[in-house]
Amino acid sequence: MIPKGKKRGHTSSHKRRGPAWKPNGGRPLCVLHRQRRGGEKKRPSLDGKLQAFALFACLSPPSRPVPSPRQEQRACEIRSRRRIRMANGGVCLSCSALVCALVFLTVDGDFVDITYVASAVAKGAVCLDGSPPAYHLARGFGSGVNSWLVHFEGGGWCSNVTTCLQRKRTRLGSSKQMAKQIAFSGILSNTPDYNPDFYNWNKVKVRYCDGSSFTGDVEKVDPATKLHYRGARVWQAVMDDLLAKGMNSANNDIAGVEYIVAFFNGVATTHGSAKNLPSACTSRLSPGMCFFPQNEVKQIQTPLFILNAAYDSWQVRNILVPGFADPHGFRDDFLKALKEQGTPSTRGLFINSCFVHCQSETQETWFASGSPMLETKTIADAVGDWFYDRNPFQKIDCPYPCDSTCHNRIYDDPSEA
Repeated sequence: MIPKGKKRGHTSSHKRRGPAWKPNGGRPLCVLHRQRRGGEKKRPSLDGKLQAFALFACLSPPSRPVPSPRQEQRACEIRSRRRIRMANGGVCLSCSALVCALVFLTVDGDFVDITYVASAVAKGAVCLDGSPPAYHLARGFGSGVNSWLVHFEGGGWCSNVTTCLQRKRTRLGSSKQMAKQIAFSGILSNTPDYNPDFYNWNKVKVRYCDGSSFTGDVEKVDPATKLHYRGARVWQAVMDDLLAKGMNSANNDIAGVEYIVAFFNGVATTHGSAKNLPSACTSRLSPGMCFFPQNEVKQIQTPLFILNAAYDSWQVRNILVPGFADPHGFRDDFLKALKEQGTPSTRGLFINSCFVHCQSETQETWFASGSPMLETKTIADAVGDWFYDRNPFQKIDCPYPCDSTCHNRIYDDPSEA
């Protein structure tokens, strides 16, 4: 979801024409997930704290370990071969590690250095292993110098000591394990050809290392495990640091079954999340249920743009039971929950019928000549038109497999997320 904050008119004269699609060497697949807190439609002050930003989450399987560099390289090669087959009408081209690297550099553009919030450690705002929180910041320029886009990295959750200990040894639990540079693409790209409406904004990717979607706050640290459940403090420390670097002057800001209910209740209990979840939700539902957007959206006053696939590949593969569950039934339930939120005129909707788990941060799905479309508009066009009040956009796709513009995930390995 993209909440819409205070904004000024967009004056870009860039000709809106998507670049030719090129295969991307195994970038993570993400979904714009939910806003952290409700807020008024005004400039952020951060006593409330950021009142208009989006939480973009990549939902990895809750307890699956992070792949090794060799596994990531192999995934790159597999995915690149797959996408080259798609792009060339069935012609299978091999992809070496070098080619994967070159493709990655060509499509994803500039790499952005990591920033560690070292001052946060003294406040107890730390990752699971006690290391400082981190983010990547690409400075805005030109007309976008006072506009900010904050992207919160996803990566699932840990719901007990065992899974949090596993996570602690990975980039999703320790800033010591994070890459020192990452490529910004899709909605984070700084090139107008790839990101026509937001390319020159200040763009931030906040790294995720607490396992609770930035909601945890347990003071005591077990000396045996040395696990720190401090996600809410991490969020506060990063926001404070960004405000000090100019976000306080922002003109525009965008901040994207029983088993699963029990799982999220475990997350809330392990991390002490209840006090950082909206009281309007926790007063009537268990804390675990308040991780679900449909239980929070009605309390959010800020206009939202909701982008999601009606056949979200992560949810179908990890929440439903493959081979037994009906993906069309999943779509029906999703659309029912969406309808129950109402459709105010200020809301944007892009709900396509693709089997995919990310459409904002990968270039080929965000804005390219072969990107997914609804009624002739790419996701980038729809979001930009909505945000700058050029045209409203509320579209829901027909059922699978009617949409020929989809970039559907194909899993060569059943264990792939």
